[in-house]
Amino acid sequence: MQDGPVIKQAILPGLSMPMFPMRPKSGRQITTKTDIKDIFTRIKSGWTVQLKINGDRAQVGVNDNGLHVANRHGGWYGLSVDTTEWKSLPPGTLLDGEIFKKKFYPFEVVAYDGLSMDRSTPADREAKARWLCEKHGVKWLYEPTQGVLSKMRENMPVIEGVVLKMANTPYLPLSTATRESDAWIKWKWQGA
Repeated sequence: MQDGPVIKQAILPGLSMPMFPMRPKSGRQITTKTDIKDIFTRIKSGWTVQLKINGDRAQVGVNDNGLHVANRHGGWYGLSVDTTEWKSLPPGTLLDGEIFKKKFYPFEVVAYDGLSMDRSTPADREAKARWLCEKHGVKWLYEPTQGVLSKMRENMPVIEGVVLKMANTPYLPLSTATRESDAWIKWKWQGA
């Protein structure tokens, strides 16, 4: 827990961290193969679907003052995180992702090299994150293949479920830590 006011770091004009990132609403439980088919039907109808790993939600931002790691509760991340792969990111970059086994894995890029991507589609923000992972030698953990979803129980506690993101929706930070985004829905594997 941090004492006193949180000192924000400006990433771009109008975009500072820590913030309250988009947070998915709770959706249905994944219990059967029919639920898995429904996920892939949504992909075909324009939704972006990503695996939800069982990590700590965090954002990594870079400005002229260095690299910063924030939590989803509007404060700074209090545990140690290996950010070695991300130290060469240019100022004006903000990544949203998960910390898993003390490493940061982005699933979306909110801003990169001084350019905001908050009005880009979830698919575009994801594609940029995937590109950055490849460029920086970080494994992409968010691919919801049929085989992975069918074996989710075996992969637990690594995989918690999936996050479905409505096509063509902007990235809108929230006003509080308890608000949820209308455009993101989390389906959890039963028992996760």
